[in-house]
Amino acid sequence: MALSGAFAFLAPGLAAEGGPDAVKPEVAHFIELAVVLIVSCFASVSPASAAAVSLEGHRAWIMLTLPVLTGAILLSKLLPWCVMCATVSLTCVVLMAVGGAPCQVVGLCVFLPCASFWFTANLGLYLDVSNPRYEWASPGAVASRGRPAVVCGLVTAILTVAALATDFVLALACDWGLGRLSALFAACACLLAIGGCVLFRATPMQKAR
Repeated sequence: MALSGAFAFLAPGLAAEGGPDAVKPEVAHFIELAVVLIVSCFASVSPASAAAVSLEGHRAWIMLTLPVLTGAILLSKLLPWCVMCATVSLTCVVLMAVGGAPCQVVGLCVFLPCASFWFTANLGLYLDVSNPRYEWASPGAVASRGRPAVVCGLVTAILTVAALATDFVLALACDWGLGRLSALFAACACLLAIGGCVLFRATPMQKAR
């Protein structure tokens, strides 16, 4: 959250148009959208849901016997980290607004980090539920070196690099305006949110109980 907030607060000032040290508009647009992409990366790089089922370990029988709908159990594994992601996003939104970022960028910072997190969190949960590791010696090993956590980290890194490259090419080489760039990344956020919902629906419920 601290890193995200620092980027969110400092970048709009760096990209501000006007004054003797002003940067070109296309460079400003690249920087402002890059901040949103970096915030999204920090918010979704390592979702705890990627180890939420495995960490139950030998006490997994408790979840198996609870008189609660499986969907509610899965949501309970996502909710705490969704709240954390929303907190990061809203904090950065406030800092970006104070720093003078354009309204398109501020609005995108509300939606894109949450959509990105929703996708990676459900990807991690899907992988962990599909093949949980109940036999472990250290919780840290499961949380940091388990296959779901590694996959989520790689997917987040790939998406972030691809998005930054797209931002760079379209903003600087193709001279896209901020409105078109914001619309493109908003559409990408919609696809990530839909993908997260599809993964949640596809999670093998019978294995989560």
